[in-house]
Amino acid sequence: MTELGKFIKLSRLELGLSQIKFSEKLEVHPSLVCKWEKGQSTPTVQDLQKMYSFFGMDFSTVLFPKKSQPEDKLSQLERRMISIENQLERYGNKK
Repeated sequence: MTELGKFIKLSRLELGLSQIKFSEKLEVHPSLVCKWEKGQSTPTVQDLQKMYSFFGMDFSTVLFPKKSQPEDKLSQLERRMISIENQLERYGNKK
């Protein structure tokens, strides 16, 4: 699995979406999502733009990263940590 594949899978799971539901949101075939996550295929630029937009991220920062973006990176990390904490809380409440 590539870094991009890991990112896609983790981001999709954080949103609680199956590969099928995620593919519907991006308007692509479900097998593409599976291939992206396994690193067997790479999304097109258009698919990446849709994906990053769906995840609430600015795709231009991927293509044209600024030299210093500590606040942006921290913000993304904070969002991920909050999502993980929420998932852990939900899991703990199920027991």
